[in-house]
Amino acid sequence: AAELSAMRFAVLNQASYTLEGDVQIRRADQFIGAERLRYDTQAQTYEAEGAVHYQDRGLLVGAERATGELESDRSTLQEVRYQLLDARGNGHAEQVVVEGETSKLSQVSYTTCDPGATGWQLRAARVDLDQAEGIGTARHATLRLGSVPILYLPYASFPIDERRRTGFLFPSIGSSQDSGIDIAAPYYINLAPNYDLTLTPRLMGRRGAMLGAEFRYLSPTQRGEL
Repeated sequence: AAELSAMRFAVLNQASYTLEGDVQIRRADQFIGAERLRYDTQAQTYEAEGAVHYQDRGLLVGAERATGELESDRSTLQEVRYQLLDARGNGHAEQVVVEGETSKLSQVSYTTCDPGATGWQLRAARVDLDQAEGIGTARHATLRLGSVPILYLPYASFPIDERRRTGFLFPSIGSSQDSGIDIAAPYYINLAPNYDLTLTPRLMGRRGAMLGAEFRYLSPTQRGEL
């Protein structure tokens, strides 16, 4: 069941409410806040606008407007600023569709830099976040240093929590007089509970490309790195 609160309620009929002023909807681990909200009690649908905020277990979102279906646990938010709660990560999106533990972001930017910083970012046509599996996937993505596109990836996956998952780790970006722009994009491969492999493609503007690799293993009697 959903709990609604606001400074002002306008009851149009038994099925339709209009709420204004510090509107809040709480349901399980979800929170929706807005300045104005229309709510249909029979269909359990809402339309929110004005300083919209949405939060669940893994995602914090600010949006211009939102619509949702509480019974099916589905919300659609427009013109979005978002932040991941289980790992570093934030960005913008034209639209976010949240359904259960899955979020689908369209025309999205993603970075681990502080909000407002422009060190590096991943821009993609679509990013899917699966909180149950702890994996994010990006399609038609471009890695950018500031506003300059550096690398195009038709498909990429990356972890969004602390679980060991195969996928890209956060990139390392820097520069020096000798190497120029220096970009490394580690790809972690979870081979087994006791051994793993990290491949690190690296591009240096004045020296060219290289590939690094690190293999780690652990047994009851020994451990090692190659």
